[in-house]
This record gives sequence, structure tokens and C-alpha cells, in this order.
Amino acid sequence: MGPLSRIAEKKLYICIFFSSLIIMTKRFIVLLSAAIALSGCGNRTHYTIDGHLEGDVYEGAPVYLVDAATQMPVDSTLLTNGTFRFEGESKQPYVAYLVAATAYGTAQSACVVEPGNIYIDLLSDSLAGTPLNDKMYAFTLASQQADFATGMSTYLALYRSATSAEERRMAETAYDSIDALRVAALSDAAKNTYNENKDNVLGAFTLTLWATEAHPTATEVEELLAPAAETVRTYAPLRSILNQLHAIESTAAGRHYTDIDGIDFATGQAGKLSQMIDGHVALVDFWASWCHPCRQEISENLIRIYKQYATKGLQVVGVDVWDQPERHAKAVAEMGITYPQLIDTTRNATTVYGINGIPQIVLIDADGTIIARDLRGDEIEQAVIAALNK
Repeated sequence: MGPLSRIAEKKLYICIFFSSLIIMTKRFIVLLSAAIALSGCGNRTHYTIDGHLEGDVYEGAPVYLVDAATQMPVDSTLLTNGTFRFEGESKQPYVAYLVAATAYGTAQSACVVEPGNIYIDLLSDSLAGTPLNDKMYAFTLASQQADFATGMSTYLALYRSATSAEERRMAETAYDSIDALRVAALSDAAKNTYNENKDNVLGAFTLTLWATEAHPTATEVEELLAPAAETVRTYAPLRSILNQLHAIESTAAGRHYTDIDGIDFATGQAGKLSQMIDGHVALVDFWASWCHPCRQEISENLIRIYKQYATKGLQVVGVDVWDQPERHAKAVAEMGITYPQLIDTTRNATTVYGINGIPQIVLIDADGTIIARDLRGDEIEQAVIAALNK
């Protein structure tokens, strides 16, 4: 029997002893309540999180307890001799990330903050101590794809050694295959865990991971949510993902595009996406100056395609998102972009189109119907040629 078990046993004996006094007078019952509070056996909200993180680069680093639903820090401490501790009260269980960050890297792992003694290792993701955390650790193990690390090493080697656009595309294809295995393993584990936890926050958390990674339809998510408890159906991150999926469906291929307000980069005045498209077949590129894949698509494909097909009826419009105007202006000048740019000053464009990653390149027909989304590489020009030759 370990030390934690002996402590628990002692508390149980104390609880049983004091419980037997209930038959006494009210005066003794009051004393009983005080004694239980002092002993800790009646405290049903108290938690401790004892964490472990080996590595000299992390020693002395701040460790944050971050609510996964709000993304807000709840508490912080320092890593000392490879360990850290959080202690507090939790009336309702919630999922949190434990994050240790230094200039050399970040270690992060998740747990369920619930009453009891919780142990977590930020490097191995080992987790134990309470019922929901035991289940979360089982989910973590089930979601791991055995060959993912090896596959990622292969992809990184291919990408770093690539000297041409074709070699980079081959590396990206390898990555897509590797990542598909990861997503498949995570999806199976997430849905299984959700089905066993439809009444608590662990179910809400794992279903959110599935909805984020597997890109299901809004209908598929809603069908799974139908029998869940209110605490799951109202989980804020899950509602956010569901709204995003609805936005993707409303701007999917075959739907009419949704207009966007912003600032016309060329004039500095208010502008609209519709004004820039102006009845043309149009490629709309959601991008940002800091996004390397965005700049790669622009330099390797979009600038050339615009020059080649503009006289044949094609318009290209860049929609600058999640960016700063001065950085956008610098990037436009550096890359020699000449096609129109709409700056999303309201940060609403990506919400309207359900975008959580860029570049997002959308092809729109002259009548305003969306032809395709998520275009990349060679498929951009192929889709443009097909649209112009209709």
C-alpha cells in the first residue's frame, strides 16, 4: 500500500468515527461538522495536482494551469527540481492544460481538474489519481498512432532537403498520409471516450477534439450530441466548432459566396469582396504576411496564374486576415503582388467562411457560385482552367 492509499485509509477511519457521533446531540453534531472540515474527509471540492517535468531547460520555468474552455490561466507556479504543485477547489470538474514554457520550448499536457489527488507528467502525458483522469489517460494511450513520430521524421527530412516546388509537394503529400493515420487513431479514441462520458466534461472535451481534427459535418456532430447531458451540449469550445462547421457548410461548393467587408488596400477606403470580384471567375485567397505556406502559394502559383489568366476573365483577390496592416503592406511589396487586396479589419471573414487555418483558397464562378474550397498547389490552376473553359 502506497503513501497516498494509507492517507486515504486514515481519512476513511476518521470519517467513520465522526459519522457514528451523529446520534448525539445537536451540539455534538456542530462539533462533528467542524472536525470533518478540519480533517479534510468531508471536503468534496479540494484538489491537488502534483506534476513532473524532467529537463534542465525547464528548471525554474513558470507552469500555468489554463482552463481549456476559456483559454484563460487559472493559476501558476514554478518548476522546482523537476516538480510542481497546484492546489485549490473545484466545484465542477473542468479540463485544463498544464503548460511549462521557456525560450527553448514548451511542454503541455491536459488533465481534468476534479476533487482528489492528481498526478501528471508533462513529457510522457502520464496521468492518474481520479476517475476522470484515469479515463483521460486511457484516451491518450488509445489515440496515439504508433508510427507517427517516425513518419514525421521522414516528412521533415524530405521537406528540409526539398530544392524545388515538386519536391516540396511530395513532402506535403507524405505529411498528409502520416497525419491521416494520426487523425484516424484520435477519432476512434475520441468517439469511444465520448460515448462512455456523455454526461461529463471529458466527453465534451474529447468530442471537441474529434470535431476539430476529423472535420465532420455539423449534422454528424449534432447527431452525436443529441443524447448528451446539458453540460456537454453547452460546452463552449464544442459550440464554437459547431458554429464553424455550419459556416463551412453555408460556404461550401455549390453555395453562393458570402460577401466580406474590409479595407481596399489600394485605396485605403472601405471596400467589399463583391466589388473586387465584379462578376469575374475569381480566386479568393485568405492569407497573412506571417504565414509561410500562404507566401509559398502566392509566389509559386497565384501571381503566375493571375498574370496568365487575367486577360481570359480571371480575377484574384487576396483577403488579409489575422494580420497587421504594416506587415501586410511590406509582404505585398516584397512579393510583388499586383492583384487586389481586401484587409479584414473586423476579423469576421474567417468566421463567415469557417476558416481556422490558412491559406484557404476559394474559387468562385462568375455567377457567384462557389466552385471549390481548400485549393492548393497544381489543383489551383487546373480548377481555374476548368472554370474559364465552361
